[in-house]
Amino acid sequence: MLIAQPDGMAFGKYDLLGIFSGIGAALAYTSIRELRRHYDTRVIVLSFMVV
Repeated sequence: MLIAQPDGMAFGKYDLLGIFSGIGAALAYTSIRELRRHYDTRVIVLSFMVV
């Protein structure tokens, strides 16, 4: 958030897009780590490609 250099307390739409993209990537990595306990790695990769 410091890289975005917000003017006051307002973020631009591209700043918010970048922040939410980072959060989404973190959730994807976390879900892959949890899914590895139950499924084969190939099934996880295939499901992410399909979605």
